[in-house]
Amino acid sequence: MKTINILYFISTILLITPLIGGTVFVSATGDDDSGDGSSDAPYLTIQKGIDEADAMDTVMVLDGIYTGG
Repeated sequence: MKTINILYFISTILLITPLIGGTVFVSATGDDDSGDGSSDAPYLTIQKGIDEADAMDTVMVLDGIYTGG
């Protein structure tokens, strides 16, 4: 019975995990070339953040002034 409960728990986690998106960070002081979208290395442009986001991700646009090209 314990084995069934453990397998049920693991399969539930594996099914739910893809539904929980990550966070892609964008900052006016970021860098589209060397950034990776993390809070420590955010992207510079909102469009780059959107382009790099996966389904269910959140694009977190930090305070700053963003201008078009």
